[in-house]
Amino acid sequence: MKSLSEKAGGEAPRPVVPDVRDLEEIRLTPAGNEQLLAIFNIIEDFEIKIEQWEARSEAIEKRWNDWQILEKLKFKAQGIPDSEVLDVQVETLKEKRQLIDEPNPMNPLIKGYTDLLRSELNGIQSQWKQTWEDGESQLHGDDNFNSLDPEDKHKIRRNLSLLEGEQPQINLEDTSRILASLGETSIESLKDKLAALPNRYKQAQMQAAKELEPKAREVILPSRTMKTEQDIDAWMEEVKAELLKALEDGPVVIG
Repeated sequence: MKSLSEKAGGEAPRPVVPDVRDLEEIRLTPAGNEQLLAIFNIIEDFEIKIEQWEARSEAIEKRWNDWQILEKLKFKAQGIPDSEVLDVQVETLKEKRQLIDEPNPMNPLIKGYTDLLRSELNGIQSQWKQTWEDGESQLHGDDNFNSLDPEDKHKIRRNLSLLEGEQPQINLEDTSRILASLGETSIESLKDKLAALPNRYKQAQMQAAKELEPKAREVILPSRTMKTEQDIDAWMEEVKAELLKALEDGPVVIG
């Protein structure tokens, strides 16, 4: 009986655990006719209670998944405008222990959070698609990037998370798929990644340009013993000619 009563209630938002003090009093009653009489006096009442507790326990078990989904949605919707209104309603439901009330009080809250998240994710998805297409257009029109071999292009894309698979996989079909789309991330995190996307494409162009920069060669200046101003002028002319010739093949470093 006590075990059954504990399943018929618990921590909020479950109902309060039913009072079983009558059973405790019977347990403490000395064994014998007095205890039998005490049991007889309450048995009909407890038969009704057992039926009620079993129904309560079953209702709690059926509704518990809804509550867990509601908590996940509430957490994922943090920071979204209008989510605070739903948050207050969730806290009220919890405080008043309305888990098994009829009609199910969680259904409109689950729908409310789902609609908010769907709207936010739909906006992110649309903006990401447009920003991605703009970035790809810039990259495909970049002479430096187009001059790279496929391996170097892939390396730049991989380092900057610009591969096709890096785009957020968002499914807005229903509540479970919306939660799956968010996974371990958040709306705020997705917005941060979206804001950083244009800069990642700029970095890709910069890296492509850097990759194509010719490697600087070291030029050792000729050694001379100089005694007159004419010697210095002659040496400088020789150095200038040598450096200009070396520059034809790319940047130089004087050694």
